[in-house]
Parts: sequence; structure tokens; C-alpha cells
Amino acid sequence: MTSALFTYFCTMSTIVNNDSSGRISPNIAEHYTLDTSFSQFEEIASHGYNRIVRAVRYGKYFVLKGLKPDYRDEEEYRSLLHKEFEIMIQVSHPNIVRVYSLEEVDGIGLCIVMEYVDGMPLDQWLRDDHPSATMRRRAMLQLLDAMAHWHKVQLVHRDLKPSNILITRNGNNVRVIDFGLSDGDRYAVFKEPAYTLSYASPEQMEGGDLDCRSDIFSFGRLLRLTFPHCYRAVAARCCRHRREQRYHSAEAVRSALLRTKVVLWTVPLLAVLAAVLMLYTMKHYNSDVFSYTVNNGQVLQIKIVDSEARIVGVDTLSGSLVLPERVRHGLFNYPLREIGERAFFQQSGLTRVIFPSSLRRIGDEAFSGCSNLSDTLLLTEGLEYMGDHVFDNCEHIKACRVESRRLHLKKEPDKYGRFGNTVSMKDVIIANTVDSLCEKLFEWAYWGVTDIWIEEGLTHLGEGSLSELYNLERIHFPSTLRTIDQSCFYGCGIHRLVIPDQIEEIENYGIGVLFNCRYVEFGLGLKYLGSGNLYGYRNLDTIVFRSPEPPKVTATTFSFVQESPNPLVLVPAEALERYMADTNFAKLNIKGY
Repeated sequence: MTSALFTYFCTMSTIVNNDSSGRISPNIAEHYTLDTSFSQFEEIASHGYNRIVRAVRYGKYFVLKGLKPDYRDEEEYRSLLHKEFEIMIQVSHPNIVRVYSLEEVDGIGLCIVMEYVDGMPLDQWLRDDHPSATMRRRAMLQLLDAMAHWHKVQLVHRDLKPSNILITRNGNNVRVIDFGLSDGDRYAVFKEPAYTLSYASPEQMEGGDLDCRSDIFSFGRLLRLTFPHCYRAVAARCCRHRREQRYHSAEAVRSALLRTKVVLWTVPLLAVLAAVLMLYTMKHYNSDVFSYTVNNGQVLQIKIVDSEARIVGVDTLSGSLVLPERVRHGLFNYPLREIGERAFFQQSGLTRVIFPSSLRRIGDEAFSGCSNLSDTLLLTEGLEYMGDHVFDNCEHIKACRVESRRLHLKKEPDKYGRFGNTVSMKDVIIANTVDSLCEKLFEWAYWGVTDIWIEEGLTHLGEGSLSELYNLERIHFPSTLRTIDQSCFYGCGIHRLVIPDQIEEIENYGIGVLFNCRYVEFGLGLKYLGSGNLYGYRNLDTIVFRSPEPPKVTATTFSFVQESPNPLVLVPAEALERYMADTNFAKLNIKGY
């Protein structure tokens, strides 16, 4: 066999050397040398001490992650690169960016060489590509697969956020990047807290020990971003403040998502069956616009769309208007589900409107400019959606009562909100039917609202739900409320705030930046006070803690501005030593009472 191979190669050599056609070069090795150096450098990112460069080698793109010039000779930062390389070389998974080597590159220095991913960050993908529910679900499951892989090798990523999750343009597959803050028990380099605020777990912000459940908290935040109105129970359990109450592993989260699959398939199937039945029993159709007279002689313009009635305008309108639950057209009654865009635009004759329980949607500028609309505005329990500028310039509305269970706003709401210039709207009442009050519902009702009344029975409000009400004077808390959610009253103008005894937790920035507040008192039951809750107070002079045990706080709970550098902190005299033993309290101007 060896002789035959030798004869074969000798024969081929003769053919090559005797060929005068020019198709095969006798010095082929001299013309095709393998260039191992990088070229065509292009900086694509620069943050912290890192510099990210795209370069070409072997005719293909690579990504080089190195150090900025000021850090290249610092041993501790070079050690961080070594640590990140050692971590990433351990993980080999189709949904984690691949790492090839750690090299010295001319002009850049020590670099991690990794694959180039042609993709976009998760948040951009959601915003620009509008992926289907199936595609989004697939991305979340891929991310969980990757998490399970790195958790098996005892690693915690510590910085899961949209910018570190790329979605490939070809195939819409997940690639997790940037393990620069990741950690494991055997590493000793730079053990200080590191995180991104919106996606960090409570234990990260407190500088505590981390495990896989810290990444699961971040995943819960990402799941809320990807599915704002689905998988709420799964996301809520992922984001529990106490990690022992979260899912114990990525596999457990995956199982919970997959169990929901039946529901996701059942709902469309039932909708299809219901639609078919409607076609045969109710003559399902879309109508032209027609006039419809309500009981008091007022005439509305109605259109039937998918067997639901929609108000698109008015003919005759003055005084008080009671909208009907159902609209009769032809042989059938149709539920009134929607008030269309500008349906009552600048109808100055309208003084009062009563919404039916059947109403689900109110479009952009529906009541904008109804300058004489007054009395209390009731957002009924079934209302699910509101557009932009719905009640702008309705300056005589006196109060707003929210009963809606699952109200959400336009996917990308306008920055000027829904209640612009409602300067007479002094009272906001949140009914106990509310599941989760949507974020910034009352944005641009800045200068009107003075009183917030939260009814008994309500336990949850939602992030940022009552923020930036600049003239707020009073908040009535129900005895059933146990937690003030993240950024709930952020930026409100209240002067004096007393937290009742039953409130046990105030999440991050729940009462942050109360710029006019001079006095804050925390009740007996307070157990946790998250980051940024005493941040941005310009006029604060007194803080009172009534709990006999100091509540758990973070290193960034107390962040006083120069205008209020050293407020007096009063604690029970018998508990003074316990408060002083906490390093976060010890740095304050603390006294016993």
C-alpha cells in the first residue's frame, strides 16, 4: 500500500511539472500561503475598560475583545481577560457565542478571539422585527437551554440583559455574549458587586453571594420584556425578592413555560371554533357606518367590525351621555367594545360620559378637547386598552376612578401621555378590582392630582404606576397592601409621607426622588427597603424608623443629594445599637427617640 501511494504521488508530480496549460502551478505553495494575522480592524463597541473590535482573518470575520490603552499593562485587568477566556472556553453551546483563543494582537494587545455574530440585541429585535409569539417563545427557550448549560459548570452570568442577548439575522437564533461579569466559586478576581440595575437580582445589588437563581431573576425580567401580557405567573415567580421562592433551576423555568403551551394552543383553537359558530348563528360580518340613537336622543356614528360595535363619530351630542352595553343593527345585538380614534374629538357640549362594562378599547384622542367634560371619570373593569392623548385638554374632569383589571397602553405610547392638561383632576381612586395598574397611566397629569386613594383589598399596583405626580399631597394606603412596587411613587411631589405598619417591602425606587418631601416615616412592619428609595430628596430633613429591628437595606438605599446631605434619622431608643451595628445605617445622622 505504501508503494502504491508513492507511485501515485510521483505520477501526479510528473503531470503537474509537464503541464504547460497554466491551469496548475508547480509552485502552488508559494502562491497560496495561510495568513494568520488580523486585518481590516473596525471598532464596534467601547465600554468600561474593554474595547471590542471586528477584524478579518482567514477571509472571515472575528471579534476581538481587548483592553483600552490605559488598562493594557494593568495586571488586574489582564487577569480579568484571562478569567473571562477561561470561563467561556468551558462553555460550548449553540446559543452561546463561541470563543477560539486568547492572543496578543499587534496594536490591540491581549485579546479574546471569538466568533462574529451577525445579529441584533433582543430589545431591538422585539422593536424592529415584531416577531411572532412562536418566535419569541423559541428565543426564550433557547436562552433557558444556554443558562442550564453554564449553570451545570457552576457559572453565574451576572449580567443578563437585552444587549447581551443577540438574535441572529439568519435563523433568529439566540447567542448569549459578554461573560465579563460572570463568576464561579473558584475565581478570586474582582469579586465586587456588578450588575445592570433593571435586570439585577436583589442579592446582586446588596453585594451578597450569588447562585443560578440570580440569573433566573434576570431571566424573569427578560420574559416580561418579551411577553408583556403572557407568562405573568412564570415571570413573577422568577422575580421573587427572596430567591428561595424562585424557580430552583433553568430546567424548572423551562418546564413551567412548556406547561403553558397547552393554553397557548387551546385559546386560538377555541377562538376558531367560536368564529365558525358565529358565522352560522349570528351572520358574522363587518358593516358600513350607520347612525344609532341612544335613549336621550343623542346620535352616534357606529360601525360593526368583527361582530363588535365601534363608535367612530357623533351626529348630535350635548349634555350627559350614557353609552349602551349593546348596539342593535339588523336582526342582531352587538356588544359595544371600542371607542375609535377622535370619536368625540373637541365635543365641547359633552359634560359627562358613562362607559358600559362591555367597553374594551379607547383610541387615540377619543375625548381630546372635550373641555366641558366634568365629574368623575370611571375606567370600567373590562377596559383593556387606551391610546394616546385620550383625555387631553379635558380640564374640568374632577377625579378618575380606575376599576380596569388589566388595562395596558399603546405598545409605544407617546411621551405626552393620556391626561395632558387635566389640571382639575385632583383625585385618583384605585379600586380593588385592579390586578396590575399599568406603568405611567397618569403621565402628564403632572400638575393636577393631589390625592391618591387605594381601596381595601388591593395588594399590587405595578411598576411606576403612580409616578411623577408633582402636586401629590396625600396617599391613602389600604390595610391589604404589603408591598410598594418598583418606582411606584417615583418622582411624586408629596411633602410628608407616612408608610403604614402593614407595608413590609418597598422595592427599588418605590418612593425615590420625592423632591419636595421633608419628612418620611416607616411603619413597624417594614422588613426591606430597596435601592434608591431615599435618593434624589432635595428638602428631606427627618426620617423616622419605627421598626424595633432595622429593615434590610442595600448599599444604595441612602443616596442623599447635596441639597439634603445629612437628614436626621430617628430610630427607637431601645433599638439604637442594633441600627448602629448595620454599616448602612451607621453612616447616617442617626439618633434614638
